[in-house]
Amino acid sequence: MYNNNQDEEITGLQVLESFAGYFVGRLVFDKEDKVYYPYTRESIYFKKREEAEKMLNSMNQ
Repeated sequence: MYNNNQDEEITGLQVLESFAGYFVGRLVFDKEDKVYYPYTRESIYFKKREEAEKMLNSMNQ
């Protein structure tokens, strides 16, 4: 998936982690900075990675 900005690539849904916990979201790759940044959060936060993975699996069905 690509953003309108040709210097950015957006990933598919995946389990991500932040200080608030685990969540399902997307990252965006900035070609200029050569680094991934958080782009979206599409679920609530979970305390356990397994819970976020279960949510991701249900979203991919």
